Amino acid sequence: MEAQRITEVVGKIHGRPSSIVTELRRVSEATETVGRLKKRGGVVVKIGGSLNGKTGTLLEDLHDLHEFGIPITVIHGGGKKIDERLSELKIPVEFRGGLRVTTPESIKVVQEVLKQLGEDIVTKLRSNGIVAVHVLGRKAFVAEQKPELGLVGTFSGEDTFRIMEINRKGCGILRCMALSGRVVVVTPSARDMKGKVLNVNADEIAEVIAKVTLTPPPVAVFVTETKGVFVGGKVVDEISRSEALGLVSRGEINGGMAPKIKAAAGLAGIPGVKTGIIGCEDHELLKAVFRPGSSGTWIS
Repeated sequence: MEAQRITEVVGKIHGRPSSIVTELRRVSEATETVGRLKKRGGVVVKIGGSLNGKTGTLLEDLHDLHEFGIPITVIHGGGKKIDERLSELKIPVEFRGGLRVTTPESIKVVQEVLKQLGEDIVTKLRSNGIVAVHVLGRKAFVAEQKPELGLVGTFSGEDTFRIMEINRKGCGILRCMALSGRVVVVTPSARDMKGKVLNVNADEIAEVIAKVTLTPPPVAVFVTETKGVFVGGKVVDEISRSEALGLVSRGEINGGMAPKIKAAAGLAGIPGVKTGIIGCEDHELLKAVFRPGSSGTWIS
């Protein structure tokens, strides 16, 4: 059955082969990839809030990966839904450097919207035959508050080492869940050392999950409404960490893409890890897993 599924996935990725030899080679390569992903950390997928429910072939791709027994952790955003709800309640919306300024008034709204989105994703996964479990980030992660952004947490503050040591336990729990055959859906949030709930950017949580796990995942992707990173009006296939961070620092890349670039750049230096920013159409997740670099923008 697995050989048949792999053949079907290869067809989705490559289309019709030019010869039987080509198909056999592709199936062999895909089989090796499945084995490697099952032995190592699997796949981390960050679903951008900008998608706003437009998942394309993403659910189908996750189903295929789940059928192979590959450990999968999904982290979701929710920016657009949060903005809509805050606007309805006439609560001001403000961003700095692509990060949401979160006030005592807005934190409850942010958490309620994100929790509902996480539950909705789990429901969709289960309706597609995927065993999924929902985890609230504040139950697993500790962060340091960034006062200039209000009730916003970061994992790269003054107490980074201590925070990361604590978060290894949270990531370890998530990893055990993923290894048990469940797709873990993480709603972004954290608590500070005193238990106060903080809003944390989903890209940063995805980076920490991918980085802190004892066995880093070979593939970590950030799924957005765009096809990748635009430079000079077109999507680039590959970009170095220094080039990508330079674009952010110069303001050429801003908004919600800036935190994604920073998170991907933070993962790009880990040996064996492939990380990129992709869209959700045309089986781009499967392409990212089985043919890294064949779609979207990959950070090297």
